[in-house]
Formats: sequence, C-alpha cells, structure tokens
Amino acid sequence: VFWGKARVMRFYAAGSRNVPGDGVALDILPLLADKFMGHEFIEYDPNEELEGEEIFIIDAVKGIGDRVAVLGEGHIGMLEDFPKVSAHDFDLTFRLKLMLMLGKVRRVVIIGIPYGMEKMKAFNEVSEVLEKIISS
Repeated sequence: VFWGKARVMRFYAAGSRNVPGDGVALDILPLLADKFMGHEFIEYDPNEELEGEEIFIIDAVKGIGDRVAVLGEGHIGMLEDFPKVSAHDFDLTFRLKLMLMLGKVRRVVIIGIPYGMEKMKAFNEVSEVLEKIISS
C-alpha cells in the first residue's frame, strides 16, 4: 500500500493467548504499532484472508533457537516440521503455501519469535528485524 511516496507495510501477528508462550507476537503488537507508526499491525484471524503481494507474519515458533529468526519463502515447508501448538499453526502454513503456489502473493516472510521468549526481549529483537525490512 502506498500513500504518496511513503510505503505502508502490513504486518500480521499470529498466535494464541490461550496457549502459554504462543501469544508473544500478539502481546507485542501494540508496542510495535506505536514504534512503527504509519505501518499496519494486524492481529491475524484465521477466518480472514491475508492481503497484499507481500505477507509479513510475526509468530512464536518452536525449535528456532533463542533469537528472533526471519524465515522466507524457502522456509514455508519447514514449518510443517515444527510442533503444531494451536489450530492456527495448521491453517496458516497451509494457507501460505497455497497462496504462493497459486501466485496470489510473491513473497512471504515469517518473523519467528522463539517460543516463550520474554515480551520486551521479543519486542526489541522484532523491532530490529522490522527496521531492516522497512528500510529495504
């Protein structure tokens, strides 16, 4: 989405507040929205369509180590190997792979937060990643 010369980017946060450790992306969403004003930060609802040629998703991921990691298009398939914690894990992976296969999106980037990472540490590390993405 473009407004004048500024590029407005849309970031989806996924997770479940009902599963301990899985809702960290949702917890930091308001902080990210305050820090990166002018961009959209949306709580992902599995019943709604993801929009845009580029899809950016922030989510807790088990098994990625102890730092926030950026998973690109080539990594969507590897998400099937990670433990599924909630229903959105199954739905999101399937939906992203289908959208890529059908050419509905050209780029998918998942910003993976280590499962159970402390909120402010997650916020700081995700902020660093978003600064790079937004400035590119």
